Amino acid sequence: MNQEQIITLWNSGEAMFTSIAMKNLIDDFHEHHRLFFQLMAETNDDERLILLCQYAKQEFSFLRGAITPLSPHDIDNAYKPCSFFTTQQELYKTFVNNLLTDANSLPTDLRSRLLDRLWEFLEGFRADLQYHFPQLQQHECDSMPSSRNRQFMVFVTGVCNLHCPYCFSNALERKHMKWNDMLEVIEWAARNGVKSMPLCGGEPLMYNHLTELIELAYDKNIELYFATNFTVPLPEILRKKNPIGQLSLHLTPELWSNPSLLAQWEKNLDMCRELGIDIALRGNVCQINSREHEKWLEIIDRHNIKRLNMALTFPSNDKNNKWVELEGFKKFTPLLNEIINECDKRKVVASFAKPLPLCIWDEEMANHMLKNGEFVPTCNVNEDNFTRNVSIYPDMHISPCLGVESPRLQFTPSITWQDIENVVRPVLETKALAPLTDKCDKCFLYHRHLCQGACLSYKN
Repeated sequence: MNQEQIITLWNSGEAMFTSIAMKNLIDDFHEHHRLFFQLMAETNDDERLILLCQYAKQEFSFLRGAITPLSPHDIDNAYKPCSFFTTQQELYKTFVNNLLTDANSLPTDLRSRLLDRLWEFLEGFRADLQYHFPQLQQHECDSMPSSRNRQFMVFVTGVCNLHCPYCFSNALERKHMKWNDMLEVIEWAARNGVKSMPLCGGEPLMYNHLTELIELAYDKNIELYFATNFTVPLPEILRKKNPIGQLSLHLTPELWSNPSLLAQWEKNLDMCRELGIDIALRGNVCQINSREHEKWLEIIDRHNIKRLNMALTFPSNDKNNKWVELEGFKKFTPLLNEIINECDKRKVVASFAKPLPLCIWDEEMANHMLKNGEFVPTCNVNEDNFTRNVSIYPDMHISPCLGVESPRLQFTPSITWQDIENVVRPVLETKALAPLTDKCDKCFLYHRHLCQGACLSYKN
């Protein structure tokens, strides 16, 4: 498609035609880079620019928000010879070179507008803009991603009715959080701007004060998320007060080997659909020759479920569960590919619930997964200044995230969110940026702070 055709579609006012223009701009960036930067400078419609930049981020990983903001040293490292994600590195060099040439060919006012628009819409590229355009040095370069809602994860109970060998919570004491403690936690969360509260366990549906918790969360306008095996009846209070954002339904062999558990699971699913509660399946993989995913697919087919989050099982803090060793990751790629392909056939969205190093795949497949957006090699631990996965346990200690138990803080009603951030951020930031293997120093994604490799539990 030539530039005149792209401009015609861009200005058509029809969303479908505009999308075609955007796709051609990005797919043939080597031909249309000048037009891309021109449209970024001249277009006043923010909605179109947001969509255009979404296309660009999908194709060019280096435009995405990094784990932490990049330093000039990090930008220099992105030019080092790499062995992994060399295609992305070459795209990066091309993008930068074209920007420097095209921006300097624009009139001063348009060049200034272009840089401001790139700064606004491509947060992952801000450090590069400052590096190459000194006039942007006055901008505060903090590309740390923020979440829409502040989150506080609560392990409400260590009690569970199942016996999953890979459970990362297997060391939890089999007791519930006391109701007076839970009251304090919810009141504190509301005061500190918490809008999202994932409930974990154990099995959170077995919490002995779940009905009261749901009522109070609803009244405080706090959205609840559950990680659940879904084999315990949902509380009837949800028919009157429903603060649930999503349920993550963990699939386990005990489910399909026990008809009564499966019947309760299906009854709960019917209730969720009646109430409009969003659900996603969670499948855990810990055996190379396992065919458990075939049961997952049967459930997906039978109940028309459209999302599957999967993970290689990761070590609990005491490493007393069944987990996949780092050295064994690559052996699982054929199985993971099979699951992904089967989901694609069904138009089911498949994603990784825990990050994996994409370098365990060949580069063609790794680039495909990177562009897909569902298989990024990072988690959201860095959101909200590394407080996104902060968790509190029944004994009222706070830990940095699921995979990192220390340093611990003891909860008190007087503790502030900033107090928590001051303790957890240095620890999590250091772990997230630490190389997972010797390969990392030869990886373009690692030098761009776009890959943490795996769950931080592997870096303990």
